[in-house]
Amino acid sequence: MAPVRCWSSGFTTALLQWRNPQGSEENWMGRSAVCDSYFKHTVKVLTTEAGVAILTVTSAVETVAYGVGFFCSIPFIKLDKRPLDYFAERASSSGFTFVWNIGNLTVFNFFYPNIFTNESLARYAMDHLSSGVVFHLLVTATRITSIAYVIFWMSSTSVVSLLVRTLPALLCEILRERQMRPQDREYIANWAAEHALQNTFPAGPVSRSVIERLSEEIAQEGAKINEGTVFFEECILKKGQINEDSRKLVMDRDASAFHFVMTHCVYLYVLGLKKDDLVPRFFKVSTQEAITDLRKAGLVDSDNVLLAYMRDCKLFDQSTHALLVQLKIAASQELQGSLFLQNCWGRACDQLSKQTPAFETELVLDS
Repeated sequence: MAPVRCWSSGFTTALLQWRNPQGSEENWMGRSAVCDSYFKHTVKVLTTEAGVAILTVTSAVETVAYGVGFFCSIPFIKLDKRPLDYFAERASSSGFTFVWNIGNLTVFNFFYPNIFTNESLARYAMDHLSSGVVFHLLVTATRITSIAYVIFWMSSTSVVSLLVRTLPALLCEILRERQMRPQDREYIANWAAEHALQNTFPAGPVSRSVIERLSEEIAQEGAKINEGTVFFEECILKKGQINEDSRKLVMDRDASAFHFVMTHCVYLYVLGLKKDDLVPRFFKVSTQEAITDLRKAGLVDSDNVLLAYMRDCKLFDQSTHALLVQLKIAASQELQGSLFLQNCWGRACDQLSKQTPAFETELVLDS
């Protein structure tokens, strides 16, 4: 699924691709910066500064507009959740674009020959390269500005007015916690696979360490998602001991199957087919540690009691078996902010759904 992007984000991408001497990221990441005409580039930088200033204001207006739409759609969430998701996704994009363009306006445009043109890659860079320090400073500045704005206009006591005026701070707080969206990770993995980055890094005006780290981390991210997708296809959807009803829930990505799937994965690596394999990197670090601890504890399912629970989601939910409870606790580490749940599961189901006849035949045989 392609990342949702607001209008300002799209125009920012087009502007920065025109501004960069080497255009979009695949043309310059991991390569030495080349500029044919410094005079022409200087003109582009100055022009971009004006354009980015306009887009910063535009993204702020978009953020407020989408935020108002978000709050207005809350009362109708029980009827239809799509309007809420629509405004939330675009508010996230426009809010990030506002912060991104502040960085472009004040720092990146002047001091770097090539700068990030894609929102997903910019999110990744801010999240991974500086541990979010620059991003958090910009968020803090935006929050303080918004609060000052509210105090200045305290003559108005309208609740709606106050919500609109504090919205930028609220949305930036949300952005700080959810900077990397699942669709951004998916995009980056596909992008890295399509554009094999060269390991020849410049030592000049572009920071060698920044470009090197980003290239390596993008490649690692893509490798983790690919590894997790293969595992999900082979051990959960195809070769896993899951009955037909449970498999349908998994294919539909039903929320009720999340804990079941993750516990099944933990079971495979603690007591099942994968118990002697290395713990995979596509799990969160906390999950990897929990699996390692369970292995060290020497758990044994001598009578294969857990196999029935690993086949049936309904039996799994009803069981209070002591051994299963330990696996459930370890699996719960993966239920929030999980690369495996957010990316690998969806990709595996999408790939398998393209082979619908084969999948349906397998279900018939299982039944």
